Amino acid sequence: MKYDILIFWQNILSPHQLPFLEKLVELKPNQEILLIVEKSTNSHRIELGWRFNKNINIDIIENPNMKKIFQLLNRKNSIHFFSGIFAYKLIRKAFLLSIYKKSIISIISEAPDLRGIKGSIRKFASIFIERPLKNRISSVYEIGKECNNWYKWCGYDERKIFNFGYCVKNSSANVVANNFPQHRFIFVGRLIKLKNLSYLIHVLSLIPKKSWSLTIVGCGEELSNLQNQTNELKLNSNIVYRGVIDNENISSELAMHDTLLLPSNYDGWGAVINEAINAGVYVICSNRCGAAEIIANNKIGLIFDIEDETSLLNMLNLRIKKGKRTEIEANYIMEYSKKITPLSFATYFYSTIDNIDSNQDKILPPWLSE
Repeated sequence: MKYDILIFWQNILSPHQLPFLEKLVELKPNQEILLIVEKSTNSHRIELGWRFNKNINIDIIENPNMKKIFQLLNRKNSIHFFSGIFAYKLIRKAFLLSIYKKSIISIISEAPDLRGIKGSIRKFASIFIERPLKNRISSVYEIGKECNNWYKWCGYDERKIFNFGYCVKNSSANVVANNFPQHRFIFVGRLIKLKNLSYLIHVLSLIPKKSWSLTIVGCGEELSNLQNQTNELKLNSNIVYRGVIDNENISSELAMHDTLLLPSNYDGWGAVINEAINAGVYVICSNRCGAAEIIANNKIGLIFDIEDETSLLNMLNLRIKKGKRTEIEANYIMEYSKKITPLSFATYFYSTIDNIDSNQDKILPPWLSE
């Protein structure tokens, strides 16, 4: 079915979604596309180094009032894509109204965190949230494999659950041959417990110090605890805390390292994995990262089992033993990155829209295709 307008509802302007949306506009200039946000950004994102180019090639409406929301939902032959339907006030309000108005709706969703007691409560809550909506939602764009499993468990038609994710702008970073003798690991992200950095530092402390170094980029509530742990383990010469780096400079920073590490206990996606692959940098991440889905093979990266106490240690040792990142390895990874560009995402997204109203087998995304 051809829709006259595609309307995306999001909380803020995201550097992990805007590149894809702009490519949608470029691919089909006559297709009307609107992005609705609560606000352009927030202080938390600014603290993390997010910066935006004001010249965005897409029509944006910020914080619409109730009258405007009704007008948007009343647009004929429109389809609405909601991100974070119960996490943000504007999105929740518009989503519930779209149900009432019987609009055509899709959701773009990360997997819920199902760990522990809160996870059990969340599973029970699906009786009142996801399950009653399964016949009203035309399609689900799942962020990561666990999200796919979640919506299938909630009874959604697998043919209407499309693999999806976040993407970043194409990297302009060049392959950098660093001359450091150690294997250079890097972490980029918020310094919070969910990122599992304390465990990473502990595991690295079991490896001979002369063989590795770790650069930690980011800020957060766990900074002082991590620095204290570093001191106690006498790893000050191995671990460097860089603080925040503007998102536009992350690719260049990544390119000066051999391997990105993302050991998260839970990560809806983990867009820094996209950044690393774009820059030709190898990845080791946990199986709780949504973006583990785009690590197609062990030439791109490795995925360790968060429940296996030896899994991460074995992979770090394996990576160090393999040696420094080579130009051949970097070029292979950068060639693969063409499958996760904003253009690839946009091309795939349009094909899924054509597939929504059919009973055909669902279309696979480029990173899962041969």
